[in-house]
Amino acid sequence: EAEEHYLGKPYDDVYDMNNDSYYCSEMLYYIFKKANNGVELFHLFPMTFKQPGSNKFFPQWVDYYQNLACPVPEGKPGLNPGGMSRSDAIEIIHAYGYPEGWKTNH
Repeated sequence: EAEEHYLGKPYDDVYDMNNDSYYCSEMLYYIFKKANNGVELFHLFPMTFKQPGSNKFFPQWVDYYQNLACPVPEGKPGLNPGGMSRSDAIEIIHAYGYPEGWKTNH
């Protein structure tokens, strides 16, 4: 699709890769895929909105999706900046501070 297709499209509040709106990481996914001759640069993985080590959703996500009147897209394909930053296609040239647990000897 031409780049103009994306102009004026709404932000994707529900993080759905299969609608006609786009969230920030989704837009980058499509831009880099097009620039890479249709080959995925970043991979889609099942999204999770659950607390680590449990089968319970984070309450914030439950409230968020209830306010949108949409189901939580648990397990649907997607991506986020953290996952994209771990791609072999990305070279981190500078970090503005380090998240808790970050190993600086990478």
